[in-house]
Amino acid sequence: MGKGTILDQAYLLIVEKLKWTAARIVPPKEVEDIVQEAYVRAIQAEKQGPILAPQSFLFKTVKNLALDHMKRAETRLSDSLNDEE
Repeated sequence: MGKGTILDQAYLLIVEKLKWTAARIVPPKEVEDIVQEAYVRAIQAEKQGPILAPQSFLFKTVKNLALDHMKRAETRLSDSLNDEE
């Protein structure tokens, strides 16, 4: 098996740090999904052109996905509380 792309190598090198980053923002059960989604998005972005700083890209994507997840969760909670009024 080959070594993979630079993106693959970067991901494998920092995957545990990516999980830690996500875990600081989202509940533990969401961490794996957030990190995997970041990797998928990085692969999709790489199809558009090379990612010059793959580790930074992955960290930023994990952080943004985690924050978006929390915003959606807060909105759902707020909406359900408003429905009860």
